[in-house]
Amino acid sequence: MNYPALFTFILRLVGLYFLYSAIVQAVLLLSGAGIWVHSGWSAVLSVIGHLLAAMWFFKGAPPYSGWAYRELDGSKDKE
Repeated sequence: MNYPALFTFILRLVGLYFLYSAIVQAVLLLSGAGIWVHSGWSAVLSVIGHLLAAMWFFKGAPPYSGWAYRELDGSKDKE
């Protein structure tokens, strides 16, 4: 397994964690148990934040992917 594929796999695993966390929080919020943990709006914002983070990591976290691939491209130019 090469480094870009491994990096993409790790990013998608982190995105999967955020997606799981958002689903758990949404279920708690919809069942009413989450209201005791967070106030109403902060729970909704937490779910939205976790969903946005999950989408960003599933897309490959563009700034970090650019840094990782730039280093690999730089090493190929030197050869």
